[in-house]
Amino acid sequence: MQYRSKPKIVEAEQFNENTYLHSEFLSELIVDKATFIDIYSTKCAADGRYHINADNGFVEIHNGLYIVRKISGEIVVKQAKYFESEYELVT
Repeated sequence: MQYRSKPKIVEAEQFNENTYLHSEFLSELIVDKATFIDIYSTKCAADGRYHINADNGFVEIHNGLYIVRKISGEIVVKQAKYFESEYELVT
């Protein structure tokens, strides 16, 4: 037998370290290591400054990654090419 996955709507945003604080969704999930460790205050996303506590553990966040909250509440991080192949914008 063959199956088609059911349509699903998720909440998601693409991470950008210059704008994430303006996003209510991202700002509540992203942890800035500079808050706890002074050495990170001069670092950027490419240096591992940001992370998120996703359902599969702590994940370093870099510019361009999508943070997704599934219907179940599960938080996952996806590379842009995978996210864009699985989801489309709901208008």
